[in-house]
Amino acid sequence: MKCLIVDRRPHGVDAAEANVTRWLDKYKHHVKNNINKKIRTKKLADKVNKVTLYLADGLYMPMEEHSIGDIYWVTVANDRWVAGDKIDKPPYDLMQMLAGGGEDQESAHEVTLDDKEFLDTYFEGWSLPNFIKTALTTTEKSYERGGYTTSGSPATLDLQKTYKFSLQRRAALLCQKESEIEELEEELRGCKDKDRIKVIKIKLKELEEYTPPFIDDKDVRYRHKYLIETSIKKAVIVFVLDVAASIDKNRLFLAKKSFQLLFWFLLKVYGNNVELRFVQYTMEAREVDEEEFFKNKRTGGTEIYSGLKLAQDIIKEEQYTQYNKYVFHASDGDTWGEDINNCDVLLNSLLPALQYYIFIGTDLNHFPDNFYKYIEDKSQDSDKIGTVLINNDEDVQINIKELFKDS
Repeated sequence: MKCLIVDRRPHGVDAAEANVTRWLDKYKHHVKNNINKKIRTKKLADKVNKVTLYLADGLYMPMEEHSIGDIYWVTVANDRWVAGDKIDKPPYDLMQMLAGGGEDQESAHEVTLDDKEFLDTYFEGWSLPNFIKTALTTTEKSYERGGYTTSGSPATLDLQKTYKFSLQRRAALLCQKESEIEELEEELRGCKDKDRIKVIKIKLKELEEYTPPFIDDKDVRYRHKYLIETSIKKAVIVFVLDVAASIDKNRLFLAKKSFQLLFWFLLKVYGNNVELRFVQYTMEAREVDEEEFFKNKRTGGTEIYSGLKLAQDIIKEEQYTQYNKYVFHASDGDTWGEDINNCDVLLNSLLPALQYYIFIGTDLNHFPDNFYKYIEDKSQDSDKIGTVLINNDEDVQINIKELFKDS
């Protein structure tokens, strides 16, 4: 026997978490392809938040079997028709879409990922190198609500809880009062001792006149807060970008995509405790915001030392004492004169303060004094230096992932 189960639940943010997890495990390669498209539309410093993906036709919810021989299919429901209804012929553009030729063909399957699902899916198999795993941590103190106390300041008084305890106390006292009255009345009916009768009547009068106080000191409750100390890992990333005349739009795009991938990976590692700083350089370096970072090209020659020196000044700032520090540097490698020698001296003093320095060679110019050749040789002597060659869009994820393979 076959039975068709129609699933009328809205898909997306309201889908069951367990179902979404199973779905992602099965179709991770489709999800990653869609995420690559999303990268183009985001700014570098954008947090992930929620991402809605529209997946291609051919991806269906799994079949569920409840018993041998009985097959149950789960399918996405319509909200208009049931079995036996006559359906009008769909318009031509809808037929084209269903046939796979329309622009909206991807909208057949929609999945919304939160930031954790997004990062875990995209960066599956990525991890920090072993030498970075001993990261700096800071301790943050905060107060959290937890229970109630019988003492505190007026600002923390919980009126609702106090009134609740007051009701409970008065109800208990009134029940006790009624019980005592019944016992005394029963005793009075069978008592023949005049002195005892007088005592009972006095007690009955006192009990009938007694009213429990509305609020007692024992009823008062204050909201209790306790101190929590949390170890938090924080990071600061200094993006260093060559914006000399030799850097064209394609190189800027490759640098942006590489920087964005590295930033999102560190979001997975450090959560939202990541700060960004942006440094441009030609012959001179300056710090800018993101709006200027990828737009404001300048003319003139290139001196890499100026960019690295400003990056060093930034990470030396007192506010970053307990931060894990990263410098990601993108350039076509063009340099001249004594620049490489100056950079060598500077890097020797800079590297001990860093967790990782990554040089991204974007569509390199093959000059005799290319910086990439120097930094690649230096990386053989230091684990804290990573080098990546990016010649086209496809190289970004493949080559950067080599630096962060599971170890």
